[in-house]
Amino acid sequence: MKQFLAIITLVCMAVPTAHAAIQDSTDNVDSLMSIFFDDDPDKGSRSRSPRLQFTYGTLDVQRKGLQGSLTQITNYGASVGMEDARTIKSSAGIIRYQNNGVFFNYGIAKPIEGFTAIDDSILDAASTSMNVYSFGFIDESGYGYKLGEGSALKFLVGKNSIWSSVDPLSFDASINGDARQTVRDFTGSIRYGATMNPTVELQIIKPISLRASYTWTQIYPRHMFWYWAGSELIEGIADGIVMASVKAFGKASPTSLPIMNFVLRNAIAYGFKTLRKNQMNWPFETAAPMNITGWNVGVSLNF
Repeated sequence: MKQFLAIITLVCMAVPTAHAAIQDSTDNVDSLMSIFFDDDPDKGSRSRSPRLQFTYGTLDVQRKGLQGSLTQITNYGASVGMEDARTIKSSAGIIRYQNNGVFFNYGIAKPIEGFTAIDDSILDAASTSMNVYSFGFIDESGYGYKLGEGSALKFLVGKNSIWSSVDPLSFDASINGDARQTVRDFTGSIRYGATMNPTVELQIIKPISLRASYTWTQIYPRHMFWYWAGSELIEGIADGIVMASVKAFGKASPTSLPIMNFVLRNAIAYGFKTLRKNQMNWPFETAAPMNITGWNVGVSLNF
């Protein structure tokens, strides 16, 4: 926990610099996307707004080799960043969104009952439970339908890098040392991972939006850069092919962009998460990640 708080402090100190870098990155992404989707920035209205977001949800933990009963995690999240909204050239009723910023999540296990103390102050109880603290950078994009003045329905694709700290509170008394090691692999330091979070957001009136999302986070016991880079390259190629298909659909029918982009790109992300469920850097033979899945609801405020 102390390491996690130290990292959070460093991140907060780096936010001004990170914001400038994110802004430059957003401009580069905008330029690339405008070429890729044949959008002309000069012929579409554009707006940028600061954004605050708060979420609540429940999470379930799985890992290959982890047996016994597992306690559900209650997750609280907050983020701050910028939203870029721009109408596309071919249809003023379709809006492209790009969200950037930083987020923090605090996952708390339910209270433990019927336990006895064991090593490292971890409890021997009826189920395995843990707290999970995480933070990362937001990379969320997609399309939406303008419903009226100040209101919209957004379909977003999120694929974010994440750094997490796993704090086990108890182990199921029925599992052995090997099963317990599947959790201990993640303790003692901050672990890198990646998350997908397809989101549907309803902007009722500016500045209030309601959102619901599914999340699948994979935390790696260690970061093997070259294996990770190779696996990410394969997914990037698959995602690029899907984006080309979305471009074709968008040219034929601009109103199909939000749905087709949401369904196809999230399908690719979900497929690769499934392939990496027991091999963190599929197709390379690597260790199993910790898989944390769940649903979240939240509210966003755009100023």
